Amino acid sequence: SFDIDCISSNFLQSVNTPVNDGPSPDDIKYIFRKIKESGKLFSLDVVEFNPTKTNTTDDLNIICDVLNVLF
Repeated sequence: SFDIDCISSNFLQSVNTPVNDGPSPDDIKYIFRKIKESGKLFSLDVVEFNPTKTNTTDDLNIICDVLNVLF
C-alpha cells in the first residue's frame, strides 16, 4: 500500500492528512526504482488521495509521475 499523504505537503495538497517535511516525489521515485529493480512487486494499492482538496490536477500529475517509475 502506498499512502500518498506521506509526500511532503510542499508538493502534494490533495490529501486529508498532509505531512510536513515528508519525502519529495523524487525521493519516492528513487525508492520505487529500487522496488522495480527487485522484481518483487506484484500489486500496489494507492490510497489517501482526496479529489475534493486543492490542486487536484497538479497533484494527479505528481502521483502519476511517481507511479510511472514502477512500470
